[in-house]
Amino acid sequence: MIKKSQVVSEDSEAKLLEVALSRQDRLLILLGLDSGLRLGEVAALNVNSIVATPGASGDIYIGSLAVSKSHELRKFFLSDRTAAAWREHVAGIAGSEEVPVFSTKQGTRADSRLFAHRFRKLCQEAGVEPVGFHVLRRTFGFRLASGGCSPLITAKLLGCSVEWATEFYR
Repeated sequence: MIKKSQVVSEDSEAKLLEVALSRQDRLLILLGLDSGLRLGEVAALNVNSIVATPGASGDIYIGSLAVSKSHELRKFFLSDRTAAAWREHVAGIAGSEEVPVFSTKQGTRADSRLFAHRFRKLCQEAGVEPVGFHVLRRTFGFRLASGGCSPLITAKLLGCSVEWATEFYR
């Protein structure tokens, strides 16, 4: 069973998003909270990793990554708020579709350690308990399980290769 201290509360989430003033910081937090992406998966995102697909009530944003812990193609969805942050962030990126979404000032792909450091700094600025980025992923899994999502679907949405890996979220 997951402990309450291992997930981001709604209050802490609001505080984190409030201090995330840059498009990059906001997108980083939302990708963890709303898609359950691992830090390495966030770092691997290119501009063409997420595409809009027409749906019945508007566009559905679906992402795919060849790089994942399970070594399988990872598909994930974006919530409306994450899709809006995605569109806003990638609109400011010039170059080809293979350009990394998150890059350094020198234009190279940002390393996941940079994100981990930045996330801890955002926690400090927000006045919330300093936690690792993986807590955002746990929060996503916990919310799925709490909402009645089956273990199999939770595992698929988290990119877990085995269903029992989601026992933690029940």
